Amino acid sequence: MSGCSKCKAEWGGNDSAHCAECHTTFTGIAAFDAHRHTGTCTTPPSGLSLTIPLVWTTPPLSMNDRHHWAAKARITRDIRETTRILAIAHHIPRNLDHVTVSLHYAPKTNRRIDADNLAATLKPCCDGLVDHGLVPDDEPRYMAKLMPVIHPKSSTGKGQLWLEIEVTQ
Repeated sequence: MSGCSKCKAEWGGNDSAHCAECHTTFTGIAAFDAHRHTGTCTTPPSGLSLTIPLVWTTPPLSMNDRHHWAAKARITRDIRETTRILAIAHHIPRNLDHVTVSLHYAPKTNRRIDADNLAATLKPCCDGLVDHGLVPDDEPRYMAKLMPVIHPKSSTGKGQLWLEIEVTQ
């Protein structure tokens, strides 16, 4: 297992590569070579769509929650850090100019759910993506946040949450 002391990314295998300039990890040498073919980092093409499956089966925060401020802060910190770690694990690129992020939820039942309640979970997820280095900040000039999307009942019997990121430079 190899690692980067600056961004704390870890990777393994003979075909993995890590860019010391932009701190993106690649699972294949060809992808790394394409990234650095001009001698400098090249960003992913506009329109590229990336997905990060999240670990929760229900949204960890809702606009309807009434947590004590300390409990809410702990949950928010956990969402943010977990999203950062998942971005690393899914080889999400860094240093992009602009992205569009949306949170998707397929609940375990078909009960009525207000999409705007999931905004409380979307915000710390976006902060975690910024912590990863996806974009410099989550302000609109770098990141557009779409209204969360509620899908029909999950076929797995468990709820599913995921982030979709579109490179929109």
